[in-house]
Amino acid sequence: MRMGGQKRCSRGISRAGLFIQSDRSPERRAAMEAQLRSYGLADRYRRFPASTGSDGQRACFQSHIGALGSAAAGDAVHVLEDDALLSGYVPQVVDFVVSTGVLDRFDVVFTETLIGPDVLELRELKKLFDRHRADETFEVRDVTSTYQCGMTSYLVGRNGRARVLSALQEGLGSGLPCDLLMRREARAGRLKLGCVFPFVTSFHLDLESTRRDRTTRRAPRSRRSTCCAIPSLSIAILPLPRRPPSPCSLPRPTRTKS
Repeated sequence: MRMGGQKRCSRGISRAGLFIQSDRSPERRAAMEAQLRSYGLADRYRRFPASTGSDGQRACFQSHIGALGSAAAGDAVHVLEDDALLSGYVPQVVDFVVSTGVLDRFDVVFTETLIGPDVLELRELKKLFDRHRADETFEVRDVTSTYQCGMTSYLVGRNGRARVLSALQEGLGSGLPCDLLMRREARAGRLKLGCVFPFVTSFHLDLESTRRDRTTRRAPRSRRSTCCAIPSLSIAILPLPRRPPSPCSLPRPTRTKS
C-alpha cells in the first residue's frame, strides 16, 4: 500500500509531494486540493502546515526547511506553495525529472521561474520554445547563473537535499528572502539550479502572501508592479506545449472528473 503524499518512480526512487499552506487561509487550502484532485494528484501530495509568526520572512524559511526535512531521507521532494498554479503536464514531467537522473545533476529544479525584461533573453527563449513546441519536447535548463527569484514549485533530489537544507538554515539570519538566498548561493557556486522549460506551473498573481510581516501587509507598489508584470509577460510569450514532452512517451494530459 502506498501512503498518501508519496510515490515510487521507475528508478525505484520514492517521491514525496508537499504543499505549504497556512492555517489562516482555509480557502487557499481548498483551492489547492481542488487543483490536485483535478489532475489526479490528491493521493500524491500532502499539506505541510506553514510556520507563522510576526516575522513573515523567517516563517517562510522555517516552512521550506520543515517541508524539506519532513520527507523520508531517501526521497526526492516536490514542494509547492499554496499559490501555485498547476497544469496537466505536472504529473508526467515531475515523474520524468525524478526517474531519469535529472536531480543527480542539480540541487534544485524549478518548474517555473521569473524571466527578466531582457530582450535578447526573451528572443532566445521564444526560439527555444518554438522548437520544443514543434518537437513536442521539454528540457531542464541550467539556470544557476541566471535564476532571479521564485520558489512556488521546485524539486530537490535525495543527494542535494542536505545542501539545500544547510543553505536555508544558514540563511535564516541573512536578511534575505528564501529565493534571493538561493540565488546568492547559486552565484557563489554552492548550489546548482535547473528549471523545466517550457514551464509546467505558474502562480496566482491575484493572491497576496500569507507569510508577510504584520507590519508590512502590502509590498511597495513599485515592487508589486515589477513582480507581477514580468511573470505575466513570460506566461503570455511562453505558453505550455500542446502535447506532453516526447522523451518520456507520455499520453496527453487530462483532467480528472471531480
